[in-house]
Amino acid sequence: MIYVIHAVRTKYIKVGVARNPARRLHSLQVSIPFDLVLLAVADWPQEWKTRIHHVLAGTRVRGEWFRRDERMDSLIKHMQDGGAPLEWVNSYSPPSRLHRVLALARAKACFDP
Repeated sequence: MIYVIHAVRTKYIKVGVARNPARRLHSLQVSIPFDLVLLAVADWPQEWKTRIHHVLAGTRVRGEWFRRDERMDSLIKHMQDGGAPLEWVNSYSPPSRLHRVLALARAKACFDP
């Protein structure tokens, strides 16, 4: 399961994987001076964590901890709403090379007589 944990009164969010997110929350709480709260859990395959981390890379603080921003908020809502991971990742993934080339060709065709 993929989980999202927030360090209360901070802008820091952890995105990780655990079989039992509640137990993971408890184990993290022992070593962190902030109260932690579990914001979202999704029964998504473990390999999606890497893709999610890639999308959030610009806000990475350290390891699995990120600064909260609009992408993170959309991930949390998507997980809470029961959405599929591919939908969220695709909404933030850059277009493929082929997609960019076709878009450029269409744009050029608009300007050529």
